[in-house]
Amino acid sequence: MADGREKDLGARAFPEVAWGAGDYRDGLETVYRWVEGEAVRSIGWYLAEKRGSAVFSRLLRVVAVVAATAGAALPFVVRDGSTGFEWGYFSLAVAAGAMAMDRFFGFSTAWMRYMTAELEIQERLQELRFTWARIQLDQAGRPLTADEAREVLTVLANAAAGIADELRRETLSWAEEFQANVSELRTLAKPT
Repeated sequence: MADGREKDLGARAFPEVAWGAGDYRDGLETVYRWVEGEAVRSIGWYLAEKRGSAVFSRLLRVVAVVAATAGAALPFVVRDGSTGFEWGYFSLAVAAGAMAMDRFFGFSTAWMRYMTAELEIQERLQELRFTWARIQLDQAGRPLTADEAREVLTVLANAAAGIADELRRETLSWAEEFQANVSELRTLAKPT
């Protein structure tokens, strides 16, 4: 995209790795950088996506609070009782509409889902980085055996799977919310 932001979190190709005989360090470093990059990319996507949801969520909630307050106050403020009540009802309808828009379009819940997913991936990334640092310290510049390299590769695979699980969890949560909202709208739209 022109602004450098990705539209979706599609999978990126696994890196080509040349495993040198007896020297697995470069290959493991390549895989580590790929897993780390996927986590950072996911975090960036969630941070960027939450902005729009946060803005709409806050805006709709401010409209709802202001309109509800105005709707409750207008009958007491306006001297002509009928006009005050009419505008009061209108303001309360605007408040209800703003809350319904937030609910059915899922701005507030998306914002919370995005924040939760981003924090979970941040935690997994931090754990991966400290695990990688411990592995580097344990190696202390010596060549790894094939068995040690397999163990490290398993650690990296588990980290990648954990990040993918978080993406899957958030997506399934969105899908369930979307289906529930569509079902609720259909129920509301049915003639009684």
